[in-house]
Amino acid sequence: MADARRSSDEARNALRIKTQNFHWNITGPNFIGLHTRLETHYKELDEAIDVVAERIRALDAVAPGSFAAFAEMSHFMLMTGEPP
Repeated sequence: MADARRSSDEARNALRIKTQNFHWNITGPNFIGLHTRLETHYKELDEAIDVVAERIRALDAVAPGSFAAFAEMSHFMLMTGEPP
């Protein structure tokens, strides 16, 4: 059970990092709207990640917390280069 939650948490962390990267680097005519939406999204992800990590600890397992762990367990492809 903890492994499934840990995998879920890793995927959320990868998505959160990518979302914040786009938030920081978005450009163009829709900058303000996208910038604001992306900020809302990564803050909501922060809350979800925290809840899952606390559940993992409640199961007496270690919640993942390193970039290496996130990359290793995440099903998201690692993005290289700059955001489109």
